[in-house]
Amino acid sequence: MTTEKSFPYTCELDVTFPTKESAKRTTDVMCVDEEVGNRVVKTLEILPSSASTDEQGASNMIIMRVSFKATEAKMLRVAVSGFCDYLNVALKCQQEFDQIQSE
Repeated sequence: MTTEKSFPYTCELDVTFPTKESAKRTTDVMCVDEEVGNRVVKTLEILPSSASTDEQGASNMIIMRVSFKATEAKMLRVAVSGFCDYLNVALKCQQEFDQIQSE
């Protein structure tokens, strides 16, 4: 059983996407790899953005929220850094494939 005390270090990242499809695609890619060991827990979820709305007042941006909990500050830093590197590669790939499809 894990408690909040066993994971005192936390970080939450919000990544904004223009469409739900691109957010879902990225989330699917990013959730494949579990964190190594039991010292870090990562969760991903897709949420509508409250920051951007269209003319009718509906949200037109999507957020991928990534939450990390860790037993040590160093493990949190390593997990977040690795995730950001992986996210960068995933987004660049999507951008390249989207350009190819639009040609």
